Amino acid sequence: MTGRAIVIGAGIGGMAAALALHRIGWRATVLERAPELGEIGAGMSQAPNALRALDELGVGEQARQVGVSTFAAANLRTANGRHLQRATDAGPDTCSGCSTGSADMSPGGTAGST
Repeated sequence: MTGRAIVIGAGIGGMAAALALHRIGWRATVLERAPELGEIGAGMSQAPNALRALDELGVGEQARQVGVSTFAAANLRTANGRHLQRATDAGPDTCSGCSTGSADMSPGGTAGST
């Protein structure tokens, strides 16, 4: 199925939506009121599920390359006590997420564009 879509806003949500639409063959036009895309002085922190979503969009490896690994500092449990996240010591196999600067993931940022 092909189609056309207009996406309002070139933030992470808008760009993710446009990329996902493009991957299924749609033409997406992104409208942004800022005069140019670039660093705004913010960053992103991605939990493991967000990194998996970025993997599905084809930009997860880019986030990992420019990001800094983060590690769980506290336990997070469901109402019945099941662990959703366990506090761990820092180590390469226990990474619980990734943090990046906004310029690193933006078009033309230090990691380049995809």
